[in-house]
Amino acid sequence: PPPLPPSFLSEANRDPNTRKIPRLDNAPIIGSIAQIRAANQAADALMATAAASVKRQNMKSWTNEQILAPDAIFPPSIDPVILSTTIKEFVEAQIIEYLGEVEGTFVDFVMNHLGKSSGDGGGSSACTTKALLDELSIVLDEDAETFVVDLFRKILED
Repeated sequence: PPPLPPSFLSEANRDPNTRKIPRLDNAPIIGSIAQIRAANQAADALMATAAASVKRQNMKSWTNEQILAPDAIFPPSIDPVILSTTIKEFVEAQIIEYLGEVEGTFVDFVMNHLGKSSGDGGGSSACTTKALLDELSIVLDEDAETFVVDLFRKILED
C-alpha cells in the first residue's frame, strides 16, 4: 500500500488519550432533552424581554421625525391587557377630542393596527407608524400626525 500522507501520522491518531476535545460520552448528564429545551426557551424568552426593554428605552428619546419615519414601528411587546384597557381609553379620549364623539369603528381600526404591530415582535406584518398616519390622515387631516406621535409616546409610558 502507498505511504500515508503526513496528516494521518499525527499523535492524536496514534494515541487516543491525546485528544484535545473531550468526548461527549464522558460529559455529565444535566437533564433530559425536554428539560434542556425548557431551559433554553426560558433563556431565549428572558433575552427577548431584555432586548425589547432596551429598545423601548432607546425609543423614548426619539424625535417626532424618527417616530414618523417610514420604517418606524410601534414599541415592541405591547402587553395585551394594557393594549385593551389603558391604550384603548387613550385612543377613545383622543378621538373624542378630535372628532367630538367616539367612533367605534375608528377605535377598532387603531386597536387592530396596534395588535398587528405587537403580534410578532416586529416581523413582516408589523404595521408602521407611517402606515397608521397615512390611514388616519383621511379622517383627522393635520391632527393625524399629533395623534400618532401621542399614541406612540403613550405606549412607551405603559
